[in-house]
Amino acid sequence: MKEKKICENNACQYENDANTNFCVQCGALFTTNGASTSTPVPATLLGTEVCEHENNGNGKFCIKCGEPFVNDLEPSATATNHEPKGSDQVPPIQKKKSPSFLNKKLLIMLGALLVVLFGSYWILEKTFSNKDSLIATLEQVVVSDDADKFYEALTINDASDVEKKAYKQYLKENDVSEIANTLVKSISVLHESDQLLTQVATEDSEVDQFKVIKIKKFGLFNSYEIQPIKFKVFAETNSNAIEVSIDGQNKRLSTDESVSISKYLPGKYPYTVLWETEIGSVTVERQVDIWPSESNVLDGSLPMYEVDLIDGPYDEWNYLINGKQLNLKKYIVDGRFVVPEGVEFKLVATFKENGVLYESEPVQINGSAYPEFSFLKYEQKLELEAAKQELEREKEYAKQVAESEISSLIQNYLTIYSYGYVDALNTVISTDSAFYAQQAKYLQSLLDKNTQAEIDEYDIVSVQENGGGSYTVTVDELYTIIKPDANPKEVKQKSIYTVKLIDGEYLITGLKLGQ
Repeated sequence: MKEKKICENNACQYENDANTNFCVQCGALFTTNGASTSTPVPATLLGTEVCEHENNGNGKFCIKCGEPFVNDLEPSATATNHEPKGSDQVPPIQKKKSPSFLNKKLLIMLGALLVVLFGSYWILEKTFSNKDSLIATLEQVVVSDDADKFYEALTINDASDVEKKAYKQYLKENDVSEIANTLVKSISVLHESDQLLTQVATEDSEVDQFKVIKIKKFGLFNSYEIQPIKFKVFAETNSNAIEVSIDGQNKRLSTDESVSISKYLPGKYPYTVLWETEIGSVTVERQVDIWPSESNVLDGSLPMYEVDLIDGPYDEWNYLINGKQLNLKKYIVDGRFVVPEGVEFKLVATFKENGVLYESEPVQINGSAYPEFSFLKYEQKLELEAAKQELEREKEYAKQVAESEISSLIQNYLTIYSYGYVDALNTVISTDSAFYAQQAKYLQSLLDKNTQAEIDEYDIVSVQENGGGSYTVTVDELYTIIKPDANPKEVKQKSIYTVKLIDGEYLITGLKLGQ
């Protein structure tokens, strides 16, 4: 049986091998007489194998030198906790470190520092330089033609959600493997040069589509960004009243020149064409396909219809649209009122005459038209005036006819009177009138006296209509009175006849002499 040496530390009593100088459990030094004295490892000692003695078992301290093993980095708590009680305690033995130990420690520390430095550089280089990972991603795209993976490799700044969506779709519809292959070459060339930027175009494009930018982080690490290039979009229109809206931007267009909208990544973008005025509004939804090109043009025109105003006196008329007075001259092109298809409105023409405003009946406009305006109030006025004029003409004609017939009547009467034709008086005088009997009696009396009253001349001074077919006729008359055995005598008189239209015939109904 192998001889054992019992630690005499009352708190330990660990069985050690016979050749042990120190207790492997508590580190106490064995005395020469076999007694053990507690010798705790100083708190300043590190757990290193200074003597390089080969120990066996699970001891915590070297059996030769008494120092703790390397895996015990803290001072031995066991030794501290197993100090023997009593006044005969032996102070711990302090061991001096050898120069070889210090050199080894320094080399170990220097090596550790170098490992830390190289490890840190490797970690930082992997963190801030994305060259390898970026090229690896692009090479995967070359093989897979994966548009989503290619999109993730790009750096896209200042792009809206609409723009990003359009660009993703654009990449899916194009050969990204070819683009990725071109970018791999560009990054490799840029990496070996002092340039910080290069522009990249693909084989099927005349313009650059990407910027590859090299960034020096902390002045040491190269990092790369692939930025897709945006392209200008212009808009053209056929009406100054049109506005377009694309990706949240609104622009008023002009027929005089193309209007710059903005810059966008390639792709298909929805946009709205809006024509909105006091007349009405039309909204049309469209899509523009933006390509890597400097000539992207957005169509802001709308199909128009024309309302022809040439036939009307446009310079003299004004117009109401939906009841509102508008200045239509800004909508007039070559005498035609031009509006987009889809606009419907009521058109009313207006004008003034002698201070009176006249409006036409509304004309419903919903397409190209040659409107004819009906001015009911004005037409009624014209009809009334025409009727009045016709009445006046009729009156004038009736007057002329009456004057002519009355003139003939007076002439016939004076002739009958001059020749004493009593029996003919009923042709010129109404037999129902008292004047007929008086005149027949008077004329018969002249005949009985063999007296003749010859009319030399007469002048119808006036014919005044009294209404109801009655007229007052004033006649200046000159007679020669011839009596038997007497000289002829001239007599002037003013005769005022009453003439009536009886059963369509003008007849004398009365006579009085005037002054």
